[in-house]
Amino acid sequence: MINEIKKNVENLPSNVDHWIIAYSGGVDSCVLADVLYKIKPDNIKLSILHVNHGLGQKDAVNWAQQAKETAQKMNANFLTTDFNMDETETGLEEKARDLRYDFISKNVSKNSVVFMGHHKNDQAETFLFRLFRGTGIKGLTAIPMIREIGEGILYRPMLTVSRNQIVEYALANNIHWFEDDTNIDTNFSRNFIRHNVIPLLSSRWPKIVEQISAMTKKAQDSYDLSVEIANEDFEKISIKYKEDYNGIDCEKLYSLSFLRQKNVITHVFEKILNVSQESKNFNNTLEVLLSKTKNYSKVRKIELKEWTICNNGKYIWFVKK
Repeated sequence: MINEIKKNVENLPSNVDHWIIAYSGGVDSCVLADVLYKIKPDNIKLSILHVNHGLGQKDAVNWAQQAKETAQKMNANFLTTDFNMDETETGLEEKARDLRYDFISKNVSKNSVVFMGHHKNDQAETFLFRLFRGTGIKGLTAIPMIREIGEGILYRPMLTVSRNQIVEYALANNIHWFEDDTNIDTNFSRNFIRHNVIPLLSSRWPKIVEQISAMTKKAQDSYDLSVEIANEDFEKISIKYKEDYNGIDCEKLYSLSFLRQKNVITHVFEKILNVSQESKNFNNTLEVLLSKTKNYSKVRKIELKEWTICNNGKYIWFVKK
C-alpha cells in the first residue's frame, strides 16, 4: 500500500513544497498521515489540518487533541477550526462539506498540496450517491484524484487503495483512530449506501467496488473527451456580442449535430456560467436555448442566479448580474 501511495504522490508537480494533510482522526486520515510522513522528502514543509464540525461527536475533543499531538510528533504546523453546526439543519452533509472545503481553500497557498484520505470504497459510495440523486456524465466520474483548490492543489493518493488495505495497515502499525458515531446514522444518504446498499450489492457481485472504480475512470475519459470537443466547437461558434458580452452565433451552433449542440451548451453552463447539469431546471433551460426561432425581434431571457441568458434567435449572449 505504501508503494501504491508513493507512486501516486510522485505524479505531483515538481514545484510543490508544502504538504497539508486533512486529518479527521478516522482510520483513513490517520493512515494517510503515517504513510506521507514516512515518504515525505526532507525539503517539504508539513502541516496537519483538522476541522471540528460541531455535530455532537462524543470524541470531538479527543480527535482535536490527537490531531494536535500528531502534528507535534511530525514537527508539522497545526491548522484547526470549529464550526458548531446546527444538527437540525436540512442538507447537513452538503453544508458540512461546503464549510470544510471553504476552510481548506483559505489555508492553501501557491505550491501547496492538500492530501485527503478518500479511498476506493469512498469512490464507489460517491458514484452510487450521485447516480441515485441524478447526475450527468461529469457526476459519474465521482471523486477526482487531483484538482485545484484555493491557490493550491487537492490530492487524493489513496483512491487506488481499498478500505480493507487501510485498516490492515493501521492494525499492523498500531495506529490508533476514532470511529465517528455519525458514520453509523443511516439517515445520512452516504451512510445508507455504505452500510446497506454496497453490502447488498457485494453479496451478489463481490467485486462491485473495484468495478465501480473502473467505471469512474471510463466516465472520466468520456467526460474529458466531451470537454475537448466542446472547447473546439465553442471556438467556432463563440462571438463578442455588443462589445462587452460573450455570446454564441445561433446559425453556427445549429450547424452542429444536435448532440454536439447539447455538449457545447452544457460546457458553457459548467465553465462560464458555473451551472451544473444537476441544477434545477437545467434541462428546461437547455431546451429553450436549443429551440430555433425566426422571430428575431423578440428577446427571450432566462434568469439564473448570477447570469441572465438572452436569445434573439440570431445570437445567444450572457449578461453578468
